[in-house]
Amino acid sequence: MITPDSVTLSDDQGSTNSVNLDLNDTDTDTLSDASREALEKNLAIVLDGRVLSAPLVKDALTSSPLTLVFGTVSEAQQVAADMRTATTP
Repeated sequence: MITPDSVTLSDDQGSTNSVNLDLNDTDTDTLSDASREALEKNLAIVLDGRVLSAPLVKDALTSSPLTLVFGTVSEAQQVAADMRTATTP
């Protein structure tokens, strides 16, 4: 289980469809291990018992902040809003 310290929409003009997650060191290590095991597989982002997204892992996620890029701005906005208001990680 990983709980971001903060969730923000990217304010970079070229990446308005992305969400930035700040993680503590323990969560960064946990995600790094999980993403190494999930290379070329989908890794689900689950909140409150539902899958928000299940992106394909192309590289191990080894540092924070982590940037998640979505297909559309509205998808990024929805995921960020859901992650900010989730009752469980």
